[in-house]
Amino acid sequence: MRTPSKLWTPSERKYDPNPASWEYPPGAVLRKVDADGKLQVDGRQWHFSRALSRQWVQIVSVEQRVLVYYCNSVIRELDLNANKSALVKRWIR
Repeated sequence: MRTPSKLWTPSERKYDPNPASWEYPPGAVLRKVDADGKLQVDGRQWHFSRALSRQWVQIVSVEQRVLVYYCNSVIRELDLNANKSALVKRWIR
């Protein structure tokens, strides 16, 4: 059996210590997460995570639900009728 150290090779890409900030598509609806990790959508405060404090997120309305994207990943689904928030499963079988 080969160990990981036998399979590893250095990346050909150079490390960029100052990458460009993410650009959302033109016309996207953006909101900024506050310092406490909360986001205001539809006149209500929704708690997300302090890890996203002061970060811009995109919101996409789908019927009575709102999908929240950070960069190009859906991170949260808000159900406006039920007043509930759910994590989005990342791995679908």
